[in-house]
Amino acid sequence: MSIQIYKPNKNNTGFAFSFYIGEPQNGKKPNLFLNAIAQHSWDSKKRIGSFSGSKPDPEKNISIKFNEFECGAIISAIDSRYDWNTYHAFEDNKTQIKLSPW
Repeated sequence: MSIQIYKPNKNNTGFAFSFYIGEPQNGKKPNLFLNAIAQHSWDSKKRIGSFSGSKPDPEKNISIKFNEFECGAIISAIDSRYDWNTYHAFEDNKTQIKLSPW
């Protein structure tokens, strides 16, 4: 199962997100994966944003794997409308994630 959310805008600061469940192997629990990509361009005549041009640039896209504890915290933060922060590091890549209600 996969869920995509995208929100391009005329300022070219939009993002697209894809969430999907990784199939477990060897009896392990499944993981939630997130891919995010920055908006690349905006067509003002059609009012459509494009993300595909950002795909080859590692500074404009990211992939993150969440464990079951982080998934529970995300669901709770959305359900209860409170801020949630986490930090991920892999090799030289460091990512800070923040969810907050509108």
